[in-house]
Amino acid sequence: MTIDNFNKLSTFIKFDSPDIFYFIQILKRKKDNPEISHHKSHRTRAIRTYVITSIEDFDGLREEITAICRATNSRAYMHVTGRSFEKITGLCLGGITKIIQQKNYGNISKLFNTSCGLSESRVKPHYWVVDIDSKIQEDMPEVWQEIRSLGGDVVSKVETVNGYHLITTPFNRLKFNNVIDVHPNNPTLLYYSNE
Repeated sequence: MTIDNFNKLSTFIKFDSPDIFYFIQILKRKKDNPEISHHKSHRTRAIRTYVITSIEDFDGLREEITAICRATNSRAYMHVTGRSFEKITGLCLGGITKIIQQKNYGNISKLFNTSCGLSESRVKPHYWVVDIDSKIQEDMPEVWQEIRSLGGDVVSKVETVNGYHLITTPFNRLKFNNVIDVHPNNPTLLYYSNE
């Protein structure tokens, strides 16, 4: 199976200012690689990360990202909501202060990537990921209607290994069907191939 969402996700990449970038991670997951340690902290390994500052970056890295994913049996994920260099710098500064206070210096190498994953690093517009697994795909028209009735809109449907991610604008998730996972700050699948 190969899932390639490059073309679909390229529509989210907009650079309204030089402060905006998009964050891509290549992750090797235990569910795809049973040889990975059973220890909780080793269920996912970050193979590589990318900071995308132009559509040319995104298009130019496609071949490299897909080759690494195929070679390592990994998945590429992309945050469809842009990140802010200014906000990341502030988050990193706060993280460095915390590392110094706690004398936990080994965490410094993960600080940038961790900061990129925080919701405080996002720029507007914000997009959410609604995880639709294969068991409830037949209910998708009702899910779309429910999202719209709660003030959101479905802007894209992205294929995943086990179903789909609906990329939506924010909505009242407290009233949303709680059987379905809503992720206000998660990435979606950019590329995966197990062939």
